[in-house]
Amino acid sequence: MGIVVRQSLITTIISYAGVVIGYINLVFLYPKYLETNQVGLLRAILDSAMVLTPFASLGVPQAVARFYPRFHSDENRLSSFITLTLLISMVGFLVMTLLLKFFQDPISNFFAEEAPELLNYPGLILWLTLTLTISGIFEQMARSKMMIALPALLKDVVIRAFQAVLVLFYLQGTIDFDQFLFGSVGIYTLTLITLLYYLGILRRNTFQLQLPEKSEIKEIIVFGLITFIGLSSVIVVAKVDSLMVTGFLGLEAAAIYTTTYYMASVIEVPKRALTQSASALLAHAFEKGDLKSASSIYRKTALHQMLIGGLLLTGIWANLENIFDIMPKGDIYEAGAWVVMVIGCAKLMDMSFGPSSEVIGLSKHYWFNLVVIALLATFTVAANILLIPVYGMNGAAIGTLAALFLYNLAKAIFISVRIKMHPFDGRTTRVAIVIMVTVFINQLIPKVGSSLSDAIVRSTLLTAVYCFAAIGLNCSDEANQLFYDGLKRLGLDFRRRK
Repeated sequence: MGIVVRQSLITTIISYAGVVIGYINLVFLYPKYLETNQVGLLRAILDSAMVLTPFASLGVPQAVARFYPRFHSDENRLSSFITLTLLISMVGFLVMTLLLKFFQDPISNFFAEEAPELLNYPGLILWLTLTLTISGIFEQMARSKMMIALPALLKDVVIRAFQAVLVLFYLQGTIDFDQFLFGSVGIYTLTLITLLYYLGILRRNTFQLQLPEKSEIKEIIVFGLITFIGLSSVIVVAKVDSLMVTGFLGLEAAAIYTTTYYMASVIEVPKRALTQSASALLAHAFEKGDLKSASSIYRKTALHQMLIGGLLLTGIWANLENIFDIMPKGDIYEAGAWVVMVIGCAKLMDMSFGPSSEVIGLSKHYWFNLVVIALLATFTVAANILLIPVYGMNGAAIGTLAALFLYNLAKAIFISVRIKMHPFDGRTTRVAIVIMVTVFINQLIPKVGSSLSDAIVRSTLLTAVYCFAAIGLNCSDEANQLFYDGLKRLGLDFRRRK
């Protein structure tokens, strides 16, 4: 258990470091040293590959997570399992490539008018797709071996750090923009090679022609195809809006949309740690059939995600003008201000519904997750088609908000009816009041000095207001306990004694 805790703690630290580097890249380095359409082209290439990857992998990474324990103790069986996973992914990649070739004309027509530059890099997109497909297999294998820190470091920190270095090389004239794009994709290939070496794949005879038993092959393929539906839908929901903005509005709009989307989406970073902890506790509760404990964990996780997300969102809202003032070419990217606000609300709402997917996944009704995520992907695409031509990039943000709301509402209703749990109670209303009070007080604070100094002063004041309001309204027993324990260590204790 110590290994799990240690690796999880390291991974959490790495994730936050990656968010900081990503924020610096997207909000400061890219806008300062790259043209807006160049940022849009880079994001379009990366997002295209990320959308295609689940269609190439056919659910193999999830199959690795499910079946690796069965094969890992026998070196020969493990080698045959690795060979099978790679073979399935290669077949998936080839089929996907043929389908892209078959639909080449409609795809080209969609991007030809507003983003023709993207059509110059099909080989680069396919190479990145292949790299991400193979990486997904071995990243999951590393997690299954409880080696989760290095894959997280490579994915969240190393790639983003090297992208920053490439921007500086481009600034100095060491490389041109085409080389910058190829280098950005090449980083993923280098991290894959590093991962393979770390796992020992390159240091021994891992691959062999022998495959597992036919019954096992069938079981693995069926499981992968079923989970493929859910995974592909998740990726479509996460990335299709930026590609549709690219096709409908062009690369500059895509740059603004993806940058401002990222500015808002950082509020959900704490969700990872909270959900990971909650998932482990929920699993134990469901295993024991203790639905009362599971319900409590579900509600408390939803409450704390809303509490933390609300603080981060109000901070971003309050400092949005300051961020664009400090940000290079902020006058251009300010066109996405409403994207920040709408996506911020979407992410906060998503966090407020708690770990509903995990609750469903751990119950006997796990199949419902596949149904609802597939419907979400369909709705997201339809909403973007309808809203982007009318409302531009704001339409994409509105579509994401509407899709996430319906997605979470459907899960919450299903959980309430079938599992007899719900994520909200009276304290949810108190957190909403705290958020509204903080937003109101922000309007009363005059601007102080420069944008940077105003951001520091405003953030400090609003954080104090938010925290004291949350404590005063007793939004969370756990948060209040931490607060009073901290005061007690300082020799202060303002709680009333009975």
